[in-house]
Amino acid sequence: MTLAFYGYPADTLEKYKAGIEKVTAADVTRVANKYIDVSKLAIIAVGNEAGDQAAPVYARKVTNVE
Repeated sequence: MTLAFYGYPADTLEKYKAGIEKVTAADVTRVANKYIDVSKLAIIAVGNEAGDQAAPVYARKVTNVE
């Protein structure tokens, strides 16, 4: 009822779902390559260094910040 209240057609959710299902891994990769500059990308991992889980493997130098 909410979608109809805002003027959306009755098949809005079905069309939305169908559109999402059409997206391929290649589509995601193409768009990521277009918009994400990996030279400016930073990954931050937060946690207890002495935790119970196995330490992650990093491809680059890790800098600990206190």
